[in-house]
Amino acid sequence: MINQNQLSWYRGQIQPGARSPLQLVLVQSTSFCNIDCAYCYLPLRNNKARFDLERLPALIAKLNDAGLIDRELTFVWHAGEPLVLPPDWYRRAFAIAAANVPEGVTVRHCFQTNAILLSDDYARFFKETGASVGVSIDGPRPMHDARRMTRDGKGTFERTMAGITRLREQGVPFTTISVIGAEALDQPDLVYDFFKALGTFQAGFNVEEIEGENRTSTLAGAEMEARVRAFYRRLAERARNDPQPLSIREFNHGRDAALGALAGASAGGGSTECNPLAIISVDTEGRISTFSPELLQVSGETDAYTFGTIETIDFTKLWQNNHFAAIHADIERGVAICRETCGYFGACHGGAPANKLAENGTFASGETMYCRLAKQAVVDVMEEVLLSELQHKQARRASDKPAPAAPATRPTRIVGAGDKPSGVAVIKSETLKSMFSGRLADAAPSAKADFNVAPASERPALNPLFPHLGTINIFAPAGRIAVTHGTREPREDESNYKDKARLPHADWWRLKDNELAQLRSSTRSPGSLNFAALIDLPAELRQRALELGRQLAGEGKDAGPREGGELEKALAGELGALLAPDSEARLLGSLVQAGGLLTSTLDPTDNKRQGLHVDSWARVGLFERGTAPNRVCVNLGTEPRRLLLLDLGVDQIAGQMGGPAAMNPTDIARAFLALHPTYPVLSIEVGPGEAYVASTENLVHDGSTLGNSAADVTLTLLGQFRRERIADFLLQPEAIAAR
Repeated sequence: MINQNQLSWYRGQIQPGARSPLQLVLVQSTSFCNIDCAYCYLPLRNNKARFDLERLPALIAKLNDAGLIDRELTFVWHAGEPLVLPPDWYRRAFAIAAANVPEGVTVRHCFQTNAILLSDDYARFFKETGASVGVSIDGPRPMHDARRMTRDGKGTFERTMAGITRLREQGVPFTTISVIGAEALDQPDLVYDFFKALGTFQAGFNVEEIEGENRTSTLAGAEMEARVRAFYRRLAERARNDPQPLSIREFNHGRDAALGALAGASAGGGSTECNPLAIISVDTEGRISTFSPELLQVSGETDAYTFGTIETIDFTKLWQNNHFAAIHADIERGVAICRETCGYFGACHGGAPANKLAENGTFASGETMYCRLAKQAVVDVMEEVLLSELQHKQARRASDKPAPAAPATRPTRIVGAGDKPSGVAVIKSETLKSMFSGRLADAAPSAKADFNVAPASERPALNPLFPHLGTINIFAPAGRIAVTHGTREPREDESNYKDKARLPHADWWRLKDNELAQLRSSTRSPGSLNFAALIDLPAELRQRALELGRQLAGEGKDAGPREGGELEKALAGELGALLAPDSEARLLGSLVQAGGLLTSTLDPTDNKRQGLHVDSWARVGLFERGTAPNRVCVNLGTEPRRLLLLDLGVDQIAGQMGGPAAMNPTDIARAFLALHPTYPVLSIEVGPGEAYVASTENLVHDGSTLGNSAADVTLTLLGQFRRERIADFLLQPEAIAAR
């Protein structure tokens, strides 16, 4: 069982929805690095000592005894080149971790590597285990080789690219981190094009920092601020004009920080690096630190910022450690200085202690070069982008001109408003939140026996609200979309639901004509995999799907899940070839269960319904979920079923709420809905023989069969079902009329 210690001893911050402050444990498997980057902050990169895996069970036990282990435990293997050690070393580490965590805890592993030692064996290991992989690469060859060199001064670009090629060949997703120096600032287009072609799920751009062993930066100097802003501004412009934009970490986080600032709200619950035990770092000798990971080793001061070893530390008595208390007090003073003096405090909540120490000589200080270039510049650029978008939308709303009519022909791709098929509404958050700002009734309406959808004319008038720019587009005929005014907790008589589950209210309405017009006038596009769409199958395939459904329903309304027999595999193979011809589609299986359910997803660990939730079939980071594989779910039953969803991705919700990267995405969604109980929920009706395609790894969603009496039968595939391909199969209003 998970240790239920209530952390009464803890004096820091715990994020909303979490039961522990701990977000990740950084373990230095080795401090040795096989290359010698010009800007490296590590002082001991020639030391070949290894972390002793025999100490790992004791570390996990100490964390659990202190109540620091929540539902997930994330290990980051970093602070040196982790792939210096062989794959079998990590296979053993993974096995030890899995054997020692409490029952019910998910263990996640992340690597940050230069990829030079990334062998075929390593690529297979990453694919088998689902470990997250980040590759350090600074851009095209000249940028990369200028500073990422071997000890004898040779460039490493070719060998890093060879490692990336191995990841691609095994189908292993990866992110990238690039250290941006002065030479990159005048070449943003080259940088954007390089990382777009590289195939990274998310590109991160670290400014060249002064910290640890590195005492200089090519970005030092007052003139660099304007150049850094121009660099970010051009990247943002490229991303906005790209139908399939490069996912950029700084913009994913900075957009939400800027939006929170514009709305007058805080973008998060505190700085992770200033919050004790949010990050726990362990070096090769078993010494333990917290706050900024870079404090683990400071040249000449091995124990200056560590607070014990695996064997000696008692986390529950950390505040009784005078060494820790003095450092924590200085960090808190630094946070107070930032709060009092910096207009960007809502974006970073006190910054990074390691940078304050390196640049200002003390934790008890404020602004740094790192703050100005990595935080302030990004927030400023994203505010410019947001204000431009809002001004454009306000101008459109103020115009008396009707929204331009969409062409009646079927598109070959899903991009802007001019390419959307007639009768298909594209749902964006700014319209929804203008529809649903005020609370309706305080008391939750009782569940109804049927899924009743009232006409738009019966809906109460609601006041406009500051628009929120959502990330999920919905492609479905207008007549198939309904909306309700928020969510509620389960009632006492709904004990079959999990604690803190969020259920939609039972009052549903159609959208008004002017709202549909606004929805269709949206000019924003989702990512290639990050959307929800209602699709129509070819007639022959649809008939085969319904026949399969009749056979499966014959097993009984509660036959449960099946991995898939020959008929399921054959149908899945044809669907995969049709909808994802250039990638592999994985059959998740078929499911037969009773109809009449408000929400349909069951948690097999306790046989309780989940309510609105987020899937985790693919092992990707929280802020990479918009690029994760999506899925197809075919309705094999004889009655319509419904996909329930929010228009906000959980990656955006986490950014808005300041959710930790290791936090369970469903918990983040539940916390958000508890804080915003009137946030609207959408419903898309999926008829027999039809299917939806949705990014359920990022989508807050569930199914509903409320009002149905027949068995609910579905077939589900996981894959990369891209919007460009799905556009040819969007369900059209004329197809519905023909039936």
